[in-house]
Amino acid sequence: MTKYAVRGLMQVAAQELAQYGITVNSYCPGTFGTSMWDVIDKKWDGT
Repeated sequence: MTKYAVRGLMQVAAQELAQYGITVNSYCPGTFGTSMWDVIDKKWDGT
């Protein structure tokens, strides 16, 4: 949800600021391989 919130905010900002020649960009990185994701993957797979 957080990434979508950033994406939505950037889309609205881009639409509002386009009339002034201002562009809006954002960077939303993906997941990182951590021990937390190992636990989540095991629970997701049911193993």
